[in-house]
Amino acid sequence: TTAVLGFYPKRLDFAPDWTLYVMSDADEIGTVNPQTGAVSPLLPVTGLVTGAYQGTGDMAFAPDGTLYLVTYRNLYTVELSSRTATLLYSDMIPSVPGNLSVWTGLAFCNFHLYGSAAFQDTNPDPGIYEPGIIIYEIDLGTGALTEIAGPIPATLDEVRDLASCEDPTNYTAVSLQTFSAQALTETAFWIIPALLTGFAMLWRKKRQGSTHQ
Repeated sequence: TTAVLGFYPKRLDFAPDWTLYVMSDADEIGTVNPQTGAVSPLLPVTGLVTGAYQGTGDMAFAPDGTLYLVTYRNLYTVELSSRTATLLYSDMIPSVPGNLSVWTGLAFCNFHLYGSAAFQDTNPDPGIYEPGIIIYEIDLGTGALTEIAGPIPATLDEVRDLASCEDPTNYTAVSLQTFSAQALTETAFWIIPALLTGFAMLWRKKRQGSTHQ
């Protein structure tokens, strides 16, 4: 089903009861019926500080039903009944004066919280700041970030979301990797010789078989 929402749905996630929640770029939250596309009235969430870039970030439900939300460089919980945001940690991701750094995605997997952050270089000295997307694991107890992937060459417009695992026991764990042109080239250096060696062995075996006949 395709629905014309009439607003920019910046954040989207399923609650544990399979209710689909959406939040607009104006920081208003509501629900969406996945079968019909009907959207409930959007109501404002109070307590958010979004900086100059309102509506950035993402939201994700924890397995226990707690709604977490990142916007700008901050992490919040949101009480759905009152639509009130509570600040957990502020200025979490690195920031350099004159450059943009904001949260873009948030997701739970295997009961761990992960976030993606975009860094955009506006400094004339390219050595000061490295643009791209970095994936972090977020420690909810301390707010500490552990970098697990990146920087991935991309802009703020190219990576805007992460997705949560509904049941991590049904998935095979994989490591996050960044596939660059250099990585693909390095991979080709060992894949191509291996293929050529395999073809040569098959050809020799076939030739030996024909000589024995």
